[in-house]
Amino acid sequence: MIARGEDDRPVALSLLDESWGYACSLPGPGRYSFDVRVDRHGHSSSGATDVPTEGLAELTLVAPAIAILEVACTELGGAPEVFLPCRVSVQAGHDAAQNAGVGHELYATEATQRFAVPPGSYTVTLSRGFEYELVRQNVDLTEGEVQRVEGQLLRSVDTAGWVATVVHVHSEFSIDSALPIDERLRALAASGMEFV
Repeated sequence: MIARGEDDRPVALSLLDESWGYACSLPGPGRYSFDVRVDRHGHSSSGATDVPTEGLAELTLVAPAIAILEVACTELGGAPEVFLPCRVSVQAGHDAAQNAGVGHELYATEATQRFAVPPGSYTVTLSRGFEYELVRQNVDLTEGEVQRVEGQLLRSVDTAGWVATVVHVHSEFSIDSALPIDERLRALAASGMEFV
């Protein structure tokens, strides 16, 4: 949870505790807004309240409905237990055009990775840079349920003897980017970069 003052600047950060709640200390009385994130990809609930001079205030925020998209990528013809990091593009509706807008751009960098996504019907595209073919699948995500998408990506470009590299990236360590370095590295791994 992030608490923001009247000037919209963050003043406190709190993690979910064992009672499924958040607690934080604020600088003083006044009006504050609060954002609760379901996961690192967003889907937040927001609310605001006035904090009195002498004490405690309680605010109830209702988390938005979510479904769980579970993704597993492997290489077609490769060892089934060896996963491939891959990019997961989620577009609204079944059979979405490839050039249609992407609602969620996610990066699966674990053997099986779960993402919180709003319930609905989607086209999910799994990809891994220019060396692999795309895998596309229609899914219907229901609130509170887990839907698994497994992709066996065909490596169609032989890059034996070559190393996929990128020599210039921007992240939170750049003056013109706020993207966390771990998210940048996940994106690069999911795109098939082998040396950064």
